[in-house]
Amino acid sequence: MSSITVVIADSDTRRLGVCMRLLEGASGITVVATAGTVRETIGTAMHRPHILLLDLKMARANEAATLPLFRTKSPRTQIILLTGQSSDAHVLAGISQGARGYLDAKLFRRFLVKAVRAVAAGESWVSRAMVGKLIDRLARLMALNVRTRRT
Repeated sequence: MSSITVVIADSDTRRLGVCMRLLEGASGITVVATAGTVRETIGTAMHRPHILLLDLKMARANEAATLPLFRTKSPRTQIILLTGQSSDAHVLAGISQGARGYLDAKLFRRFLVKAVRAVAAGESWVSRAMVGKLIDRLARLMALNVRTRRT
């Protein structure tokens, strides 16, 4: 099996360093690039990584473009958001723009490697609480779609 390639894009240099250490110590995972700004992040798309670990604050810095632009340049890359104290609305917005999951800063040391492997295998990585919120959002969208068709 080939190595899972990862780009880490995080404006928090301490968290970026911890991610590097955790992933470099995991077999079958290779960090191919790091970035500390949105511009650098978009530039790393040339590596076509399997996974982009993206600081949600960076994604929100240019909210309308960061995730879609990266996905345009590297469409097969799966994105996992790294969050600090972001609201559920920001996480949901990131997921609606194509992120396959997120890791809360309090838990990323414990679950980072598992999340990378899971998302690389085609799964999603979200908390159980967020699953409920995603289902609620989907139900609202479906109800809106039904009402729109009737009118």
